[in-house]
Amino acid sequence: MVIVLVFLVVLGQEVYGNKEQCENHAVKAKLFDAICSEIKQTRTKSEETGTTYTRWGRTKCSGDKTEIVYSGFVGGASHNDSGSQVNMLCVPTQPQYAINNKKADNHPWLGGTIYSMHQMDTPNTALDQSKYTLYGIPCTVCRARDKTSVIMIPGRKECTSDWEKEYNGYLFGGNPKFKSGSEYVCIDEVPERRKKATSWSEKPILKPVHSKCNEVMPCPPFIDGRVLTCVVCSK
Repeated sequence: MVIVLVFLVVLGQEVYGNKEQCENHAVKAKLFDAICSEIKQTRTKSEETGTTYTRWGRTKCSGDKTEIVYSGFVGGASHNDSGSQVNMLCVPTQPQYAINNKKADNHPWLGGTIYSMHQMDTPNTALDQSKYTLYGIPCTVCRARDKTSVIMIPGRKECTSDWEKEYNGYLFGGNPKFKSGSEYVCIDEVPERRKKATSWSEKPILKPVHSKCNEVMPCPPFIDGRVLTCVVCSK
């Protein structure tokens, strides 16, 4: 009889202990599920967050946290027409037309842009005249995940603290002797090229930009005539 009572007491303690363990496991399981759910939601929100930028001169984006929205070519207006549009566009290679209208003269137009490296010939670099002059310029619109801001810093190769580099390169713009205006763009330091043109006529042209010591430019550290770098940063 005593042995039976002892057995029942021990069995009761074991059952009670197992019950506590089961309850603890249940609590831990619920906590684990809650943490996993929170991580999943955070990851989903993170994947939904992002900002876009154009990588001028390349057909791909850089880094593991970027994705290609689309690739194309740099488009703009003629360099020798006054009143032309000044902004450069990254144009997809496959257009989708709507109204089937007739061709019209004296309207704004959009054409492919070419490199010009005259007087900047530095072999095996982005300033290689024989490799790039008269060639079309590619581009890619990229989406940087987990980021909300993108900036281009002229004159620098590295980003400021707390910013992540997307790519760096050289500052390009239109020739100041041309009739049309232009804008500054950051061409990748290892640019690609498209089809070569046979002439300069009716084409937007981008050239490397150099610093000009014009009394208000801080020279030094800027050096007159040096080609300016650039970097695209995200955060």
